[in-house]
Amino acid sequence: MSALHHTGQKIPRKLHQRHDVDLQEIGLPLGVCLVTGEQGGVRPLPRWLMALLNGLVNLLRSVPFLILMIIVIPLSRLIVGT
Repeated sequence: MSALHHTGQKIPRKLHQRHDVDLQEIGLPLGVCLVTGEQGGVRPLPRWLMALLNGLVNLLRSVPFLILMIIVIPLSRLIVGT
């Protein structure tokens, strides 16, 4: 079966398949594990696993800021002149 392009043309099945992972496919289960795995949660997880998941989340939360910082470096050099 083929999909339709917005122009009405058929797109071969191989061209419209996606093989990459959406962030929602990682973030939603991770969020559910963190909320339900808390002490006193629906299904508490071992302390070491919660520490690992929390560390992973904290590490990944800083990535957008690092990308922004790298993008802004040339602009700041232009403004400051060094």
